[in-house]
Amino acid sequence: MFMCLAYFLSIVNNSNNKDLNYYIAKYIIENINHIGSITLQDVADGCFVSVPTVKQFLKKFGYSNYSIFKERLESELDVRKDQIYRGYKIFNKKRLAVAVSHLVDYPLEFNDKMKLKLIIKEIAQSQRVIIVASPTITPILFNFQIDMISMGKTVIMSSLLKDNSIEIEDNDLIILISGTGRLFLSDDNLVSILGNKANKVIIFSGETKINFHYNVFEVINILSNNEMFETEYLLLYYFDLIKFYYHEIIYQEQ
Repeated sequence: MFMCLAYFLSIVNNSNNKDLNYYIAKYIIENINHIGSITLQDVADGCFVSVPTVKQFLKKFGYSNYSIFKERLESELDVRKDQIYRGYKIFNKKRLAVAVSHLVDYPLEFNDKMKLKLIIKEIAQSQRVIIVASPTITPILFNFQIDMISMGKTVIMSSLLKDNSIEIEDNDLIILISGTGRLFLSDDNLVSILGNKANKVIIFSGETKINFHYNVFEVINILSNNEMFETEYLLLYYFDLIKFYYHEIIYQEQ
């Protein structure tokens, strides 16, 4: 299940390999929630390629024609949305908050509902969400990425820390994740990721003393009392909170 979505996202997340496959997959992901009204010619025009090139791309994934591909993609989205809704109904925020509170140094800050709502507002107002993290972190957020895309919010992930080739656009929200905080200790690292953009930035880090010249909207302390694998649990928990609050506050109101 969700093989079509997963394949395309694996291409888009690998932004250091910008071939025709990348641009076609990126176009489809960024327009996925109205794919039913997008023609084969629209895809070709949007990617500046020919219709036969798009057809050849689809054949690589086992789709003999565009209509079959669209039906499969829309089916995957419908199933995923249903799963998100059922997950939202049984998600026990209070019970998980108690369990997670033993892993963080500042449990009240970590479970601050007002802070969560501000983050969700920024996500809703952004054109896309760009997540930059280490190669060990990005895989654990893959389900979050698929779920947010299914709810109409484009999320792109990259594990590139230098020579980042993601084309950041003006209304993108940037989320930087570093368990140790080393990613943010040097402006050089951030320039390689963000360039000279003025985008809003949310930071998840184990380092609270962050001082650099970017538009930092929020710093979330993910420093655990124990090891890195527990920090990964904290990220899973927090991004599940983001996902389900987004579903409650934004998606259900659309």
